[in-house]
Amino acid sequence: QGSLREKIQYSYDALCALAYDLGVPREEGETPFEYLARLPEPIEEMRPEAHALTHLYVAGSYSTLQIPDEAASELGKFWKRFERLRGRVVR
Repeated sequence: QGSLREKIQYSYDALCALAYDLGVPREEGETPFEYLARLPEPIEEMRPEAHALTHLYVAGSYSTLQIPDEAASELGKFWKRFERLRGRVVR
């Protein structure tokens, strides 16, 4: 459940946790876009979804802009790729 902003936050936290599990934690003071550029190699295959999610996260966390309804569809795409990738790279 939760609001769209909460779902975006949860999804971004999941992306960061996967990168952490792959040996690339988000550094103190690192912006989401700086971190996006450093995501580990296994996440490369889901770069479009990670890129879209990072933009949604920044909009949802650092602005009062309305989150577009299409964001729910973007989150769905992210989770589909995320689950597939995570199942292969994390044991």
